[in-house]
Amino acid sequence: MNLFMPDFYLVKPIENLSGHSINKYQIHGGKSVLLVKNDDPTKMEEGEYFAIETFGSTGRGRIVESVS
Repeated sequence: MNLFMPDFYLVKPIENLSGHSINKYQIHGGKSVLLVKNDDPTKMEEGEYFAIETFGSTGRGRIVESVS
C-alpha cells in the first residue's frame, strides 16, 4: 500500500436492483426507481413517497439469482 495513494475500487450501480414507491400499508409500491439510465417513462408524482436505495458493486454490476 502506498501511503500517498490509497487503494481504491471502481464502484458501479447494480443495474437490476432499484428503489421503489411506498404506499399506505405496502412498503414496496408499484413504481420502481432504477439506478441506471433507461427508457422507462414512469414519473414521480407530487405526494408520492419513495425509498431511494442505492446498490453499488465492485464486480459486474448485476445480481444473478442462483438455485442452491
